[in-house]
Amino acid sequence: MLKNYKTVIWDWNGTLFEDAEFCRGITDRIFQRREIPLVDPETHERLFCHPIKQYYENLGIDFSRHSYEDIAAEFVQEYEANAHTLSLRAGAREMLEFVRGEGIRQLILSAAPIEYISKTVERLSLTDFFDTVIGQDNHYGKGKLETARVWAESHDLAPDSTVLIGDTDHDYEVAREIGVDCILIPSGYQHRDNLTSCGVSVISCLRELY
Repeated sequence: MLKNYKTVIWDWNGTLFEDAEFCRGITDRIFQRREIPLVDPETHERLFCHPIKQYYENLGIDFSRHSYEDIAAEFVQEYEANAHTLSLRAGAREMLEFVRGEGIRQLILSAAPIEYISKTVERLSLTDFFDTVIGQDNHYGKGKLETARVWAESHDLAPDSTVLIGDTDHDYEVAREIGVDCILIPSGYQHRDNLTSCGVSVISCLRELY
């Protein structure tokens, strides 16, 4: 599936780093503290989107009564305090090794803060796999369309030989924006139905990329 590509752009959260259930738990606790009704995991997946503020609105939060900035800071505080307990999803390290062995360049493009992603990549001893890590300078989860566009315009990106691998329809939007192919994989962030509606390849596990 990857043999015709020279560059793989990886999404991080969910796609390589298994933290969807963990993040859903943080969100539920934030909502509980504000006495906002909770939804089941499948509803989370069907309503998930970028920007994250819209996702929270989809879940029922009223931002005329609650501060998104406070919620975002609360989320980041709990995430960073406990994410050291998390690791890669099944097959991720093996896939990174395979792609590197094929001589394919690998990048990370994330909607998360670049400082945190870089630290986690280093903690997991993955630094040597990636040419670069492209992330955000804030923790508001606005998405990565503009970041991807700016990076693609300023670097030697060959769209015809590049694929973006992610786990949300936002990754598909990014791939379309910069003119590269896209492969999607459910991770627990977004429902498979959301992914199949994008009209690109949807795999069930990373091993299908071999």
